[in-house]
Amino acid sequence: MPDTPASSSPADAEAAPQTWPAVTGPSPSTATSGLPTVAGSTVAVAVPTSSNAVVALILAIVSWAICPVISAIVALVFASMAAKEIQAGEGRIAGRGLVTAARMVAWINIGVMAATLVIGLLVVAIIAIAAYSSN
Repeated sequence: MPDTPASSSPADAEAAPQTWPAVTGPSPSTATSGLPTVAGSTVAVAVPTSSNAVVALILAIVSWAICPVISAIVALVFASMAAKEIQAGEGRIAGRGLVTAARMVAWINIGVMAATLVIGLLVVAIIAIAAYSSN
């Protein structure tokens, strides 16, 4: 059986105490991942996701439909707060990918809105020039 220590006789197996590998904290080899080790293997530990990162991504996505520029700017603020929170957490808080996605979606939204505004102003200017020159 894998859970009991190997012994030469059944009497030795009953008398010998079971010893389990102790869970240790982060060692220099696992300091970057922050995961504890058990007898040389890595144990999966649930790491909470930053709520600011989730809010930032939701706002960045919502900014395509509701108050585009304002929602995108608020999403960038939440993404910045989440990035600082994740950095200070030293591996105990997840969500770096959400922060990156929120920043990308928000900046793309701001860029599209700025391009739309510039193109709209150019069209209005061209129409105004054409109307003025025809009179």
